[in-house]
Amino acid sequence: MINCRLLDDLPSLKILFSHFAGGIGRYRGRICGFQAREQFGTAQLPRHNRRPRQPFEHYLDQRLYYDVAGWAGPDRAAEYGEHWVRFGLQELPLSQLVFATDYPQAVREPSQVAAYVEAVRGLGDSGRAVADGANAEKLIPDLKRRLGPRARVGKVPA
Repeated sequence: MINCRLLDDLPSLKILFSHFAGGIGRYRGRICGFQAREQFGTAQLPRHNRRPRQPFEHYLDQRLYYDVAGWAGPDRAAEYGEHWVRFGLQELPLSQLVFATDYPQAVREPSQVAAYVEAVRGLGDSGRAVADGANAEKLIPDLKRRLGPRARVGKVPA
């Protein structure tokens, strides 16, 4: 998507990855490092030398979105989920994070779901913002209208 210029050709396309895109923050250095094609001897290979118009990090930080929920299973959801979200908040820009677009489906008990959300809110301003849907309207522009009086959309801290 990045190197083939799909995101350049479709500037309004929004892509959301679940589960922090498999922990992409942990692999970020490796992914960006492989963009040094001259160093790896692939610069002369047509299929390996495609490059986006912007620096690669631009797309990771400004074009792609990441759902931060979804790591914990049905037991100890708050503990494990908070741990996952805490590291994700350190590794990826808050402006690109959303919470629980498809989760917590594995957590069956309402009390565990509530504990998970409260644990994320306990991570400070960033945790509260993402748990309260701070960036959801970037993906669903009319979200407040759709939710009506139920709307509780947070704000990204300055």
